[in-house]
Amino acid sequence: MLRNIAGGLKSLFRRREDGRELGREVESFLEISAREKMKAGMSRADAMRAARMEIGSADVVKEEVRAWGWEARVETVWQDLRYALRCFRNAPTFAATVVLTIGLALGLNTVLFAAFNAYVLAPFSVQDPHSLYRVWWNTKSTIGRGMSWNEFQRFREGNPAFSDVVAIQRANVRVRNDMLMGELVSGNYFSMLGVPAELGRTLVPSDAEVAGSNAVIVLSHDCWKAKFGQDRSVIGRRIPLDGHPFEIVGVARRGFGGIANLPRDFWAPMTMSNQLLDGPDLFGPTHPHPLELTGRLHPGLSPDRGRAALLVFSKQLTADRSAQDKVISVGFRSNATSFPLTADAVAVFAPAFVAFGLVLLLACTNVANMMLARTLARQREIGVRLALGAARTRLVRQLLTEGLVLALGSAGFGFAMAWLSANFGMRAFFAIIPPEFAKQGRVAAISLDWRVFLYMLIAACVSAVGFALAPALQATRGDLISATRGEFAGRQRAGRLRNSLITAQVAICVMLLICSGILLRAGRRVEATDVGLDVRNVLDIDVREGFRPNVISALSSDPAVESIDAVWRAPLYGDLRGISVATENSSSFVTAGYNFVSREHFDVFRITLTNGRNFTEDEDRAEAPVVIVSGSTAHKFWPGSNAIGQTLRIQPPPLDSRPDKIPQYEAVRVIGVARDVVNHSVLLGPDPTCIYFPTNANATFIPKLLVRVRGNIELARRSIQKLLDEHAPGAANQITPMEEVLEIQYLPFRLFAWISEALGGLALILTLAGIYGVISYLTAQRWREIGIRLALGASSRAVVRLVLSQSIRLTCLGLAIGTLIAFGVMRLVSAKIVLLASFDLRVYGLSIAVVLLAAALAGAIPARHASRFDPMSILRHE
Repeated sequence: MLRNIAGGLKSLFRRREDGRELGREVESFLEISAREKMKAGMSRADAMRAARMEIGSADVVKEEVRAWGWEARVETVWQDLRYALRCFRNAPTFAATVVLTIGLALGLNTVLFAAFNAYVLAPFSVQDPHSLYRVWWNTKSTIGRGMSWNEFQRFREGNPAFSDVVAIQRANVRVRNDMLMGELVSGNYFSMLGVPAELGRTLVPSDAEVAGSNAVIVLSHDCWKAKFGQDRSVIGRRIPLDGHPFEIVGVARRGFGGIANLPRDFWAPMTMSNQLLDGPDLFGPTHPHPLELTGRLHPGLSPDRGRAALLVFSKQLTADRSAQDKVISVGFRSNATSFPLTADAVAVFAPAFVAFGLVLLLACTNVANMMLARTLARQREIGVRLALGAARTRLVRQLLTEGLVLALGSAGFGFAMAWLSANFGMRAFFAIIPPEFAKQGRVAAISLDWRVFLYMLIAACVSAVGFALAPALQATRGDLISATRGEFAGRQRAGRLRNSLITAQVAICVMLLICSGILLRAGRRVEATDVGLDVRNVLDIDVREGFRPNVISALSSDPAVESIDAVWRAPLYGDLRGISVATENSSSFVTAGYNFVSREHFDVFRITLTNGRNFTEDEDRAEAPVVIVSGSTAHKFWPGSNAIGQTLRIQPPPLDSRPDKIPQYEAVRVIGVARDVVNHSVLLGPDPTCIYFPTNANATFIPKLLVRVRGNIELARRSIQKLLDEHAPGAANQITPMEEVLEIQYLPFRLFAWISEALGGLALILTLAGIYGVISYLTAQRWREIGIRLALGASSRAVVRLVLSQSIRLTCLGLAIGTLIAFGVMRLVSAKIVLLASFDLRVYGLSIAVVLLAAALAGAIPARHASRFDPMSILRHE
């Protein structure tokens, strides 16, 4: 085998010497054959002549010998590549057009795949990431239950599936005016993951042994670079996290951002939980269970066997507990990437891949038409090569090689465009996010690694086959005599292929335009929705437990503060809870949304009370059994009657679905009716039901203070932040304008609309170019026919009508097909998203009109040019 490879390389790179050796071998064979014939009585001249006639041409023999080796195939490919490059050097405009068209579509698809790769395919930068699995418990009372500190210790010591286990708890803290996203971890976190420090040291087990001790943190490399300017003297420096000083002991290795869905900024010992987080004492007698566990599977143990072993162990560990708290099943999933490669992950990206793939398909159909026109223009060349004995498969391979060369050039352009788009897109994304949310924004690094490069190459090769194969087969199908004259008998078949491509382009274009138009209209409907809340000059202050009295005292002294509202669930955060209620005379309970608010809530958001009155201070303080209901709630329970004075009975929720705060009474009296507002999400519109229970700012379950300020809201926010830093340092985790909260709800619709508009616009441009190119080519091919028509008296208007009729006919067929597909797609989507309409007459009509007008314009230019042909010049040429 090695001898064959060596001989092949010699033949490939030392062709002349190899040819001389083959020539000597052929001459030697002729001499031997001639001697045998001379022994039979022939003269030397006759023997040599007979031997040469038996062998044939020496050059043919040498070529046949070379054809048996693998080097012949490599040489053939190299010849095809050189020929393709010479062809495109003589047609640079054609080559540049194809490279730009395919490269643009490939670049868009590569950016999308790079995002998919960053979140689903690319493993975390840790040791053996594919052996990491996250585990959680499911009980009758809680689905997705975490573990307590004591449970973690017992689980780590005795579980049969993992060689090591780490505990993690998320912690978002404020450092000066920046929000940092971090994690509290067990001391073995870095050692289990095999992540060293770039600077200083990482956390060690002794850092997380005693509660409240070792206030140290390790920064991520990105945080060190962004917040500290890669200052190497940062080691040993103390920074305040929510008012508590922490010493920076190290910087993690470059590229490591944790093993969570989003990159983290820092890691601190789990023993500092009570200093950085609100809620029950992690190490106290209540034994809260907020910890997330990730373990490294034993070598050789399959995930299924590991899950089964953990289920048995977990049931044994909780066997002495109540029925509500016993483990009934174990959650178990890979923690090698941000999101595991599951059907749900694929479903999230699937619509985008389909939309971007359609753009690539549209580009391929456009280029296929161009390739078909070009190969038909080369029909004389192809005919001569067929006449000289070239096999059809050899010509098809040559044309495919030309397509591959163009695709690889497109891949290079697309890769560069993807790199620029990824960087520009990330900056643009953070630029349009409201400032307070941009500070919290964390995304996985989108890098163009080997997986993205491989995807680009595969997509380029598939594209080459897509736009080059059909034209190649069509161009080599004609009969030999017609081909040598520069004509193809299969011209009618070529016309059908060309018409099919144009029809497909128009269908894809109108489908994308209709879908993008419906998304745009849906987004505008969402933004036009009356949320019922005046969010201007309202600040949402996330207050840590225990600091609320100091915060209220400081805010009350600020002249910029108009009113302060204490609320259990701030509106527009999408988390309104439900409770079962029934009227006094009804036995059927129904679920209604509810919230706990202070009496200032209706003043802060300018919510009008259409009937009845507001809560009093005494009712707020005592959390009295009185409620204010929304207008929809009043109409639902007492249609046509006055809701004031009516009674609502409350049914306590079951233990397995009980939220952290429920009303503590069995019946309440309605004292007011408020206008309908959006508490949950603008996507769902005003709440169908909402019941407001009274509370006050001193209630322990209140995490939010909503403050209406006077004057400029940004100046007021800075003033409040400075005031709180002076009087209650570390009290406020976050101060967010409610206008920004509302903007965040609008943002997904705007992004979807912008992306779909861009895709629809690109599709329209590609379709325009395709129609224009094909009509121009067809017009040029029919110049004799048009000249004769003009000579026989046809008017310029008739010629224009003749040329335009073909483009309009194909366009109408594509419009019909694309409209039907768009209707089917939107009907499927609207079944899951109520806000989207499957049919919008304005969108359908406008999209069809735009494509029809664009097709008419694309065909009008070559039609006008055809109407100016000089019939006498054409007849003289004939």
